[in-house]
Amino acid sequence: MLLSEEAFLHVAPFHLVWGADGHLERISPSLRRLWHLSDTESPQVLLERPFPAVLDVTWFPEITDMVLTLVCPSVPDRMIRGELIPLPKHRWLLCALPPMGRVSDLEKAGLKLSDLPLHTGLGDALIAAEAAHVSLGEARRALAGLQTLNKSLMEMNEAFGRFVPKPFLAALGMQSPVEAALGVRASAHTTVMFADLRNFTTISEQLGAEEIFSFINRYLAQVAPRIRENEGFVVHYLGDGILALFNGAPELSVRAAVEMQKTLKEAIHGEGLGACLPPGTDISLGIGLHYGHIQMGIIGESGRWDSTIISDAVNTASRVEGLTKVFGAEILITGQLGNQLSEIFRTRRLGRMSVKGRAEQLDVYEVLDSLDPETLAARLANAETFDAAVRAFEAGDLETAAAGFEACLAVDPNDRATLHYHSHYSYS
Repeated sequence: MLLSEEAFLHVAPFHLVWGADGHLERISPSLRRLWHLSDTESPQVLLERPFPAVLDVTWFPEITDMVLTLVCPSVPDRMIRGELIPLPKHRWLLCALPPMGRVSDLEKAGLKLSDLPLHTGLGDALIAAEAAHVSLGEARRALAGLQTLNKSLMEMNEAFGRFVPKPFLAALGMQSPVEAALGVRASAHTTVMFADLRNFTTISEQLGAEEIFSFINRYLAQVAPRIRENEGFVVHYLGDGILALFNGAPELSVRAAVEMQKTLKEAIHGEGLGACLPPGTDISLGIGLHYGHIQMGIIGESGRWDSTIISDAVNTASRVEGLTKVFGAEILITGQLGNQLSEIFRTRRLGRMSVKGRAEQLDVYEVLDSLDPETLAARLANAETFDAAVRAFEAGDLETAAAGFEACLAVDPNDRATLHYHSHYSYS
């Protein structure tokens, strides 16, 4: 039983029929709408696949088992894809469908879902693809939201890390700030650095509030990176002061101090800091280093936490830094560091000294490597004489000490350490 015309159009809405003479004798109404053809137009059909060419009916016997893609030259973006079927009396039928991937493709072609034959399942496939696309879109939006949230969390962690250094958290056994808890603490043996600008109070009196903050930030931008570069980290900025720890080899802390001094001098004589200072300003940096036992942790109460170090080593480093003003030194280190590092850095022993808060006296050494070449040469020239004079003073041989310090002053009259000994004690 043959299909009625109406039934056939429902089953194969997009079809072409070639007659025995090779000419198109029928183009289905749906295909005419797709290709924008009038009821009488009969275009030359182009073959896109399996190869581009003008369709030649003489090829039909050879391409009947292939899927063909045809197009009308006037609407090259509206293709159809289907198979050839031989008909009686040497006629040929091509049953096809427009290649569709989305419901929007239907709209572009001027079609509706109802224009597609049900038996092909194309309509169901388009609906499923649309649903998948919607789901994919929702997933992408969710992913974008997660990425935004993740970026925000990373920025928060990075900002938090500027207040509480990651090495500080690591020393407490924490990988993330969210692991922090009130009362968490840890102990370690490490090198403590205390650095402080000299004459800053005098300078700040000549600057406005904005200029003060600008100067401090520029100053810290010059010297603080030298700490990180030598495996240290800043625990606190104390106005113009710096409290830092070094968990690496002890010489790294001294190397950081030397580099900080050199960097600061270059910045003062260049545009890094010089432009911020009032004319004729004399500013320098004092650095004290001490190796010892520290306790570090999180203190505070439910509404406010802070990271801190509670240790005699911190107080000692601060007191040693204070001695830089007394001896006119740039970098002072305590005995354990001085004994370990005398072969790596050029140092001189300033003697055993009492510092506030400690009953036991400390050996204090001056690191000379950051001094300008002329001053360094004078210190080195006096090294043996100065050391002998200090040891004579400590042994109570004040006459020998006085002669030694006077000999040092003859070579280097501006040596504040020698002047300190010579001017503040009686040798008679």
